Amino acid sequence: MSAAPASFEVPPSSREIKVYYRGEKELPQGEPFTLKYTEWCLDEATGVCVCFLSNPKKLNPFTFNLLWEILFCVEHAERDPRVKLVIWAGRGRCFSGGADFTSLFAIDIDPEITAGYRRVGKGMARDMDVALQGVTQRLLAFKKLSISAVHGPCIGGGANFALLLHDFVFISKSAKFRYSVQLAQTPSLRSDELLVTPSPSLASQRKLAPPSYCPITLAYSVPRSSSCS
Repeated sequence: MSAAPASFEVPPSSREIKVYYRGEKELPQGEPFTLKYTEWCLDEATGVCVCFLSNPKKLNPFTFNLLWEILFCVEHAERDPRVKLVIWAGRGRCFSGGADFTSLFAIDIDPEITAGYRRVGKGMARDMDVALQGVTQRLLAFKKLSISAVHGPCIGGGANFALLLHDFVFISKSAKFRYSVQLAQTPSLRSDELLVTPSPSLASQRKLAPPSYCPITLAYSVPRSSSCS
């Protein structure tokens, strides 16, 4: 058996993927779609696809535009037989600065496309899906291996997305987490499960910081089909 490579080189970046639903129609062959807030980097030799949150000037904020693109990338990854696993990472100096409330609800995507994904249960659950139910359900049902790789600040919905929706979480020494509940915001993206624990002290710890037993590289594995109590 050959030794594992010492490092992984990120494949060339692309903004071009395909979408597979429009209005009442499914598009089996897909229709070209250009990403604005994410990048698609597929290494065909290994099947590893790195999806970057890619708005580094604003610290990769969570907006509905970004969330829709995440949903499109998930569907495209499931349908592309070349993709074996997906790694989610952030461009620039952080994973994500959390929600951008100045443009959170703005959507510049063709409404026929978003309507098509919502119709089949693969889009945002509703127009004002502030709890991000649609994204949560879609990623928990993702049929391939999903990994998040976190560096730098990771705040609010970004922390929830990174820590709770993937099979494995890798955390760098530079990562710093801040949960939504610290900012007096309603928990989203499955984070309410962190508040339901048998120990009040453990619940408090989980609200304030990532688990103390996962400080550096391989953080932990979270079964997407079960709670993380």
